[in-house]
Amino acid sequence: MLFDLHEKTHDQTMAMFQKQERTINQMQTQVKQIKSITEKLESIIEGKKKSEWWEQFVEYGVKEIINDCLYPKEETLSLHIKKHLAVMAPEKMQKYE
Repeated sequence: MLFDLHEKTHDQTMAMFQKQERTINQMQTQVKQIKSITEKLESIIEGKKKSEWWEQFVEYGVKEIINDCLYPKEETLSLHIKKHLAVMAPEKMQKYE
């Protein structure tokens, strides 16, 4: 009887340790995911800081430009945007030419 109690306690303890180990592994995975997301966000923020000219471009009506691009099929979206930038923010375009 004492042996059975000891064995049951041992099994319960081992089950508890295994559950804790799974929980720790899940937490480590979540921490890695959080770090990865944080790095991506930092990269996006850094890129945003380097391309603040884009905000001005958006303020000048990016929706209108994209809508315009849906119609003239003879030119690419990139070329069309460059044309608009040359008119709306020529000082910024000179930096990127």
